[in-house]
This record gives sequence, structure tokens and C-alpha cells, in this order.
Amino acid sequence: MTLKISFSTDIPAPIAEVWRRLIDFDRWGEWHPHRSLVGKAQLRARVVHVTPRAHALRRKTPCRIDVLEDERCLSFKFGRWLTGYSFERFELTPSKTGTRLTQVAVVPSWTAALNGGRERYEASVKEAYRQSASGLTRHLGGARPVKRRAIPKTRSRL
Repeated sequence: MTLKISFSTDIPAPIAEVWRRLIDFDRWGEWHPHRSLVGKAQLRARVVHVTPRAHALRRKTPCRIDVLEDERCLSFKFGRWLTGYSFERFELTPSKTGTRLTQVAVVPSWTAALNGGRERYEASVKEAYRQSASGLTRHLGGARPVKRRAIPKTRSRL
């Protein structure tokens, strides 16, 4: 069984510009408040999510890009067959104000139990997504780099 959590926000920028920022892994740390990426934006490429403030076992989380659809979708696949797979997806669609960014997490249902229960876990993931969307919006507007902030202790590795 899996748990699906999603968060959408409108970004006042064209899809092409938002997409360029999403696939520029070298500059993720400039706008993402919690992590940076190491690797290349290529289908089936191995990528490492680096989260400096995470527990030592979760600071560097390897994954694979399982979906890369130009200006539409970027998806990461985490995990192993034994523990189950998790997916994190960034979907872009046109909106009246520019681009709608939808961030989706699909995780094994036991993940919520290990992180304070379903309600608390969903709230922490949505807050992390809200913060990353705000950072991306500020970055696209030319604002100063976002400061990295801690999120609740029930943080997932998303």
C-alpha cells in the first residue's frame, strides 16, 4: 500500500523558465530550502539528494530519474525492492498566471507511521513542498537566495 501526497502552487513565470530551473541540478541549492542535487538531468540517471540538516543516514539519498518529459514532468525513484519504492514528482502545467507546479510524493504507507502518523507526516511533506515552491518562485523573480530552514522533526527524505 502507498500514500500519495500532493501540493500545487502557481508560479508567475513561463513553463520553459520553470523547467530550466528544475533540471539545472547544479543550482538547486540556490532556491531549494532543504537540499541540493548531485547528478545530471537525464532519463534513468542516478542522482543524489543532499540534505545537510538531515540525520546522518539520510544526508545523501541516492535515487534514479524515472520520468523526464521536457517541460512537463521530472520524477525521482527512491528505495529498494525490500523496503518499497518512493517517488517524488514535479509536474508542470500552464495556468492563468504562468505555470502550475504540482509536487507529488508517493511513499510506502509505513513511512507515515515512522514519522509521527499519517496526519503529521502529510503536513510536514506539504510544508516542505510549500517552502520549496516559494523558494523557486523567489529565485525566478530574481530575489536573493533562500535561507535553508529546518522543517518539523518528522521530516521525510523527500
